[in-house]
Amino acid sequence: MRTMIWMTRLSKSLYEGVLLFLLAATVPIKGYSESNNNSSMNELRSNLNYMFAKINRDSVPTGLLRDYAIEYENLDNYDGSKGLTFNNICDVTSYAKILNTLKSASLFDNPFKSFEAEIKQSQSLSPDIANVRLSVALFKYAQIKSNALIDHLISYKQGKVYCSTKNAYQLRNVCAGCVLDNKKTANNIVFSLPKSFILTNINIANVEIDYGKGFESILNKNVRANLNEGTHTIKIQVTDDNKNTYLTHTCITIYNQPSIQTRSFGSNITTYSWSGSYNGVTTYADVTIIKSLNNISSKIRKPFLFVEGFDPRDFDPE
Repeated sequence: MRTMIWMTRLSKSLYEGVLLFLLAATVPIKGYSESNNNSSMNELRSNLNYMFAKINRDSVPTGLLRDYAIEYENLDNYDGSKGLTFNNICDVTSYAKILNTLKSASLFDNPFKSFEAEIKQSQSLSPDIANVRLSVALFKYAQIKSNALIDHLISYKQGKVYCSTKNAYQLRNVCAGCVLDNKKTANNIVFSLPKSFILTNINIANVEIDYGKGFESILNKNVRANLNEGTHTIKIQVTDDNKNTYLTHTCITIYNQPSIQTRSFGSNITTYSWSGSYNGVTTYADVTIIKSLNNISSKIRKPFLFVEGFDPRDFDPE
């Protein structure tokens, strides 16, 4: 829809807002990106509000309109029917982006207000505690049909969309599930799905998980598992009242407790802060050097480097 209509008919101000938003999100410069990201997001939200100010919101099925959303994550990858791939594995970051996308698609109230409040108040579980909480989101949302303009189901005048018929929309699904406590030192795991962590506008009949031994229902009960050290994929199958099934997957990592460093090893650790500029942009980093026990010189020999990267799709400045 956006490719066929919006990209060819966007007002100049909206296009510039989208471009500025993408550029600011791709270059997370400390001391610059946060305020500019917020400004770009506000401008994009303002432009979308202007573009869809004239639609009849009551005619939009479910009250969620993808064309109105700020897309933090591509919902096409999470419709629950395209199979499980690397592109749609759902970790905490991608799950938050999916929820933020759906929230920004809402034409009315925030559908996750109570969930956000509970997450904010709840404490994260210690890695050595066996309990592992899951959350599942299954939603139907509306999207303007690709032929809506040609078939005169909508009109587009002076940067605004006019629509008052349900026939202009198609319904699509998004299904995502996530292990919220995804790093554990315990091997005996107890999976749970609190009722308040089931987010949906569809009636759900069952939720099942498969940690490697077949699907087992987790709706209204816990699932116990013994997991070896390493990263495990957890498959989640959601069934609605019409017996339609949706698949998603997430992961959990089991790791051993780190060994306690000896004082002799600790003395070979040096940490310092670094900053530098390039093309007028200043960046910062914390650098830690761990030398081998037999290296008593001031030089670094045979270095093995770990460098933290960044995801240009991640709009969080941190």
